[in-house]
Amino acid sequence: MLTFKDLLITGPEAVCLADIDLKIIECNQIANILLGLNDGDLSGKHLSEIFYDDKIIQNLIKTCKQDNWFQGECLLKTSFKTPLPVKLRAGQLQEDNSQQKMYALVFREIDGLQHISYSRKINALKSILDSILTANKKPKDILIEFIKFYDQHATAFLLNPQFTNSYSDQKNYYYLPSKQTYIMAQSAMNNKTLIFYHDENLWCFFPVYSERETYGVACVKFSITRSYDDEDKVIFALCGKVIGSHIEQIMKANHSDNPDSLFQITFDCIKQPIVAVNKEGIITKVNNSAKAFYGFTELEMLGKPFGDLVFLADNPISFDDLLNTILENNQIHDKEFTHVLRDLTIVDVSISAYLYKANDETVNGAVFIIQDIRQQNRFKTKVMQLEKLSVLGELLYSAANELNNSLTSVIGHSELLCHIENEEISSVASKIHKGSLRCGSVVTGLLGLAREDEVRKSNSNIDEVIKSALDLKLYQLRSNNIHLSIKVDKNIPQIAVDFHDLERLILHIINYAERRMLEYEDSGELNIEVKFSNGKVIFCFTDTGTCILKHDMNDILSSFFIPSISDEYTDVGLVSLCEILEKIGGTIYIDSYIGKNNIIKVEIPVVEKVSIKVAEYENGLPVYMRVMGKSILLVDDEVDITELLTQFLQQQGYIVDVAKDGKEALDKALTKDYDVIISDLKMPNGFTGNKLHGFVKRKNPDLAQKMIFMTGDIINPETQKFLQNTGNQYLEKPFLPERLMDIIRQMSIL
Repeated sequence: MLTFKDLLITGPEAVCLADIDLKIIECNQIANILLGLNDGDLSGKHLSEIFYDDKIIQNLIKTCKQDNWFQGECLLKTSFKTPLPVKLRAGQLQEDNSQQKMYALVFREIDGLQHISYSRKINALKSILDSILTANKKPKDILIEFIKFYDQHATAFLLNPQFTNSYSDQKNYYYLPSKQTYIMAQSAMNNKTLIFYHDENLWCFFPVYSERETYGVACVKFSITRSYDDEDKVIFALCGKVIGSHIEQIMKANHSDNPDSLFQITFDCIKQPIVAVNKEGIITKVNNSAKAFYGFTELEMLGKPFGDLVFLADNPISFDDLLNTILENNQIHDKEFTHVLRDLTIVDVSISAYLYKANDETVNGAVFIIQDIRQQNRFKTKVMQLEKLSVLGELLYSAANELNNSLTSVIGHSELLCHIENEEISSVASKIHKGSLRCGSVVTGLLGLAREDEVRKSNSNIDEVIKSALDLKLYQLRSNNIHLSIKVDKNIPQIAVDFHDLERLILHIINYAERRMLEYEDSGELNIEVKFSNGKVIFCFTDTGTCILKHDMNDILSSFFIPSISDEYTDVGLVSLCEILEKIGGTIYIDSYIGKNNIIKVEIPVVEKVSIKVAEYENGLPVYMRVMGKSILLVDDEVDITELLTQFLQQQGYIVDVAKDGKEALDKALTKDYDVIISDLKMPNGFTGNKLHGFVKRKNPDLAQKMIFMTGDIINPETQKFLQNTGNQYLEKPFLPERLMDIIRQMSIL
């Protein structure tokens, strides 16, 4: 009995099955063909080796935990060294007869995208062109070489009715499986039309003929079922004409006809620019694509030196050297050059070139196939930029963790100094405290913006969010001569939106306005007004930038949501903005007319304001209800932090023990009783806070629930997962000691 896994593997799509470690354990032949690999090459590979974007794997793991399947589009790594765009469905399977779980990934190639330099169509056309330029090539070899670029495991042969007259003889010799396939082949030949036919396999029949006579039919049995469009059908028909021409030459029939007629037909059927030159480099033939690409008419190109017309003098290889290389019977494959079009536009191209010989083997010249690689280069540039940003992000992330530890100590100690009864010391300390708070805000904002998943949702204060967002943008706005004014009404209630979601939303709108203002002139004005009305907080962003011609954000995004590689600028920030609004239930409106300022209005629902209690100070430290006899174990390898928190907690009446790492903390936790443990998550010697939590939980589950964690590593997915699973309270470094006391009071550790 077939299982669901069997149905997937034997279906018409490319399928890979991976184990729980994300290693491929099984795939069908279609997957190998899609990636340009041989059977067995995919086995044992990790899924990261076939994806350009690791987020696909992260989505797969996340979705499978919810017992769901997800679908989307992505890029696959192929043996052709170019990305392959596919539609993807993925989820988790379980064998019917066992408990083994596996991941299933189903791919389908996206039709219509042509940025892969070695697509099957181009390679097949090159094969046809090569057969024209190669004398005495066998017709069967032309067909087989042509078909392998569409399906390397297909069976292809020529059926000639002159050889036999009965179906039974044809079946044994040409492997046609049924009488119906034979009828289809005869119909394609007699009607000079291409026919696709399905039985257990996909068949294609196209006539082989010249202008004077029909010589038979080409029969192709594909190993995979694939949808072929009208362009593919034209290419198949062209192959039949080329084979027919060769058969005609072999039979020495009407070989005095002008061979250039077929050559020109071939040129005009190919979308790639093709230019033929003689031995002196003078253009003798051009196809329609070449004329459209370079912008010249046929008369303007014929008889002109190809090298002088479009080649730049500073190319690494001169056109004369390139032509001499080809005339020495050396083919050129995908050499990159810079060409100039008629309108003086400079473009990057890739050139393949072949020797052109007459029937008597006399060298007539060379044929150049030109590929516009501007799109490909833009794509490579974007990939390189993403890689650089990824490396930069990792470095910033590592540096931010170190800064968080130092800033926690600086902020805490400077705050203590601010409340010492010495005016001179207090004044200097106040400046240090203010500067360190701003540094901490910038670091926290950067890490918050980089989060993929928020650990915990909370209500957000408008003033704090705007301040945090502007900490990241204010210097850049000033540098670009953009004047900023902000007006926030008093007593605006808090918004039921995560702090970092709202911060990103504000930054996306500011970035969008800034880009449009700089398009208009080297300065601008941006006004931000926030008010409360009818149960909603309303943000109004007014800018003096280029007019937004579309008033509906959905219309704006329709041109960005699936951008082509050729787009020089894709405002993905607008897409992210609308995703955030959809998540939080907000709405966006645009009021923009030529000659007037642009207004982007965002409305977000609110919640009732939460009151905040301000602590009193005594001897430089906040005063809370005094606690006597309660003990706390403080675990951190940063001495400055432990000294600060020890002094603070002792001031409140707690008995404080200190451990410099997880091992020392565990030894103390096993021999003493504590009311709470405050521990850093990231510590030396591999004994981290999460491991300490696990050991404590085995001994005393109640105490494990009262562990409070400190971390500057909140962006790490493993840290987020740990905090989500435990549900314990935590503090993001840098933090103020008062925040720690608030958490302790919330936990009723008095």
